[in-house]
Amino acid sequence: MAGFETIWDGVRQAARLCRQAAIEARRSRKFRLAYKARNTAPAAPNLLRWPFKADYPDQVWVTDVTFTPTRSGWLYLAALIDLHTRLVVGWSMKERPNQELVNEALMMAVEQRRPKPGLIHHSDQGILYSSGSYLALLKKYGMLRSVSAKGNCYDNAVAESFFSSLKNEIVHHRNYHTRDEARTEIFEYIELFYNRKRLHQSLNYQTPISTSQSKCLPINCPSNPGQLNLSHFVVTEGRKKVLCHGSIVAKLLGIMPNEVPAG
Repeated sequence: MAGFETIWDGVRQAARLCRQAAIEARRSRKFRLAYKARNTAPAAPNLLRWPFKADYPDQVWVTDVTFTPTRSGWLYLAALIDLHTRLVVGWSMKERPNQELVNEALMMAVEQRRPKPGLIHHSDQGILYSSGSYLALLKKYGMLRSVSAKGNCYDNAVAESFFSSLKNEIVHHRNYHTRDEARTEIFEYIELFYNRKRLHQSLNYQTPISTSQSKCLPINCPSNPGQLNLSHFVVTEGRKKVLCHGSIVAKLLGIMPNEVPAG
């Protein structure tokens, strides 16, 4: 206690001397991200209200970005999910959370689903979803922009639920050495398991694909010629890397068509 009293006496003496000399401490100002106000568009209204439901496929898409740790660095994933079927309709993976990440995920979703104008596109207020190039894509495709309330992650709970399933079912149980390892397994999880085999309680224990088919919008429906076709994919036996050709998916994976092995 004697040591504490000595320190406290020194503090009081310093305070008294500062008052006598009219010296005041300069307080640091709170840091604020000024670029948000300068470079992003005004927040759009929140068109997605609880309970989060859609009456038919391609009425509402929700989107978000997450990341996966590897020994080579972070791997970022952007995904778009159909609110009615829970189908992951578009995705993209990059080493950095740049504008191409979300733009390519949106373009893939449009190529696969070919939605009609008026689709509600729901995201958070992140700068990637408020950029000029992304807003231009939404306008080009005739989509209605909807954003979550500021600081309220629950408004985008469907996208967060998908990321939670992804991480709890594979990512948290892996130690990826490279981004390619993570990219391959995440791709297989989305396209070969989550969309086609995983049962969802919200879908009355059906899969996203079976729900799409029951609504007369199967994945290869002739009225939707841009839909994903699994015949485009080849799984190599050595690295178990899923390859594809003739689709934007090849670009998203960073694979050129001539790299796909014959047979």
